[in-house]
Amino acid sequence: MRKPSFWILSFVLISAIPKTSAASQQSWVVLPVRAIGVEASTAETLRELLASGLRQQLNAKLVGGALTPCADMPCARAAGQRVGAQFVLMSSASRLGKKTIVMATVIDVVRGVQTSNQRMSVERVEELDTVATRVISAIAQGTSADKTAQLGSITSSEERPDRRRKTTHSAALRIGGIAPVGAGYANSVGGGMAFDLSYFFEARHFAIEPRIGIRFDAIRGSEGYLAIPMDIGFYYILGLGDVAPFIGGGVGAHFLWDERQLDTQLGSTLPATATKLSSQTAWGFGAFARLGIIFMRTYDVRLAATVDYEITFTTINGAENPQAIIGGLAVIL
Repeated sequence: MRKPSFWILSFVLISAIPKTSAASQQSWVVLPVRAIGVEASTAETLRELLASGLRQQLNAKLVGGALTPCADMPCARAAGQRVGAQFVLMSSASRLGKKTIVMATVIDVVRGVQTSNQRMSVERVEELDTVATRVISAIAQGTSADKTAQLGSITSSEERPDRRRKTTHSAALRIGGIAPVGAGYANSVGGGMAFDLSYFFEARHFAIEPRIGIRFDAIRGSEGYLAIPMDIGFYYILGLGDVAPFIGGGVGAHFLWDERQLDTQLGSTLPATATKLSSQTAWGFGAFARLGIIFMRTYDVRLAATVDYEITFTTINGAENPQAIIGGLAVIL
């Protein structure tokens, strides 16, 4: 025979179950939906869908009375206090073109704070059922409605790809001059010409520019140089007006040709020095930094004045890391 204590314990546990469930049930009030350009019947249907979702997903106890829509938290909290609710669900449905925008806010009546704010848009009224389900799911999970999407609950607005900001992409031709620094360009025989052909991808505040260029000495003599950089540049544009400064730089591969006079020692017993012409080519990793200004930025055809510091990490004819300052004017078509 079972002991009496077993029956007493069973009775206590069974009696506690409904009490615990009832204690955890929260009281909610769903205010009428504030309709802006939406039919009253549609707004009332949305309210019923939201109320049904609260019962099913949150096991909410719904209370109510003669209530009117609210547009702010003090109004919603006062409505909740009048009917003795712990939480208030305040919502609106607004028509904007072909879309209906649904917004729902949860107010904690006791603390007087907003605990959830949800927003979704649909293109068909028939999708309000899906919207209501996802809004309540987001409230229950403490997340946003866009994170509650599942197979079968995607709205037509979400099926369409997002529109993207457009970039302006144009060809650009830069003409300028080169001033070698140090002995890297044929002992710096002198300044030369610089040409760049590039493609300019421009957004509001940044630009990307893959380019190929050529640099060579202006006055041909016994010494000379040639450089062909193939780079990609990245720039930050500081303004949106017709005159906008920018700063940036880039990296790539550089080809160099260098011809210069080199002193060579002849003989060992009676050493003598002779000068000979040495011609070499080399490839190297290159980099550049740039300061510039874009003019007529709001026009289809723009101008850009630039100053670059360019370096190639290689050794050619005994000179290490040829460097140069390059200034130019670019036409962006």
